Amino acid sequence: MNETLQQFNKSRREEYYKDEFLESHLGRMNKTLREAEEPEYKDFDITYPFIFVFGPPRSGTTLLSQLIAYSFDVGYINNLMARFWLAPLHGIRLSKSVLGETQRISFQSDYAHTSHIADIHEFGYFWRELLNIHTMEDIVHIKERAEMVEWDRVRSVLSTMQHEFRRPMVFKNIYGAYYLQHLRQLLTQVIGVYVTRDRLDAAISNIEARKRYYGDIDTWWSYTPPEYNYLREMDCWHQIAGQVYYLNRFYINEIEETGPQYMVQVEYADLCENPGKIIEKINAVAIKEWGSQIPVVNEPPDHFEFRTYSDREAEKARFEELFNQLDENGKFNE
Repeated sequence: MNETLQQFNKSRREEYYKDEFLESHLGRMNKTLREAEEPEYKDFDITYPFIFVFGPPRSGTTLLSQLIAYSFDVGYINNLMARFWLAPLHGIRLSKSVLGETQRISFQSDYAHTSHIADIHEFGYFWRELLNIHTMEDIVHIKERAEMVEWDRVRSVLSTMQHEFRRPMVFKNIYGAYYLQHLRQLLTQVIGVYVTRDRLDAAISNIEARKRYYGDIDTWWSYTPPEYNYLREMDCWHQIAGQVYYLNRFYINEIEETGPQYMVQVEYADLCENPGKIIEKINAVAIKEWGSQIPVVNEPPDHFEFRTYSDREAEKARFEELFNQLDENGKFNE
């Protein structure tokens, strides 16, 4: 198995397909700029927190990232900066030159993609490159591959980016979540914000994402747990149930190993009902661990629309049976 993460692009429907010519052009530009930028990376002191948002697919990670970027005085990667994944300082500076301090958090997204140039981007290409994650096999062996990551460089790149922003930073950090413990030790001031959603709703939403992206439900969508090899030849029901279950299990283990005191755990329903409470919880960690709060620049919205799939009982029952098997055995029944 050597599927690259980019290969799944070929199966996407037209509206989600990435233009390969443009991707190639941007790649060449990034490689050129990387050489110019490399000497600028220094091992700066970490003076502000890094906030890393993570959770299984369709759990609310994008909405939560938008909430944090909107409410706090933090730096974040917008859709313009994201085009400079191998040269992030160029992206940050170009954005400042073109957009100034413009922030356009819409609290809307299309399966993690935001539309406005100043809205938040998950910066996946950057994290894949920085953490040396290029194939599904890399994720299957993610723990063993930790020694293949240039951790000194990870620190210098991230500390230099924070120094450029001169404020805390928030990332929707799905790939970094595979290495939470390493990042916490490396960057010292790290707050992890882990969001979960009712797993039946998350599973149904994953089905809808597969339909929307690929026009069918049999192609893998979104990020993977290390158990991918076990799941890859199964039908979509087993794949999706396993994806949700194993990712949640992996994240819980990461939280325990990293230190729960640095983590904020969020339920999607609570995020929708009272966004301001989440902001308070994040600041409570910052105050307790480092003695200062993160400035709030915008009052959070009163609430967000809570989305559930109350009319999909037959599908939920099917997933419930599979989740029960995983809860009992850690694997599906033969």
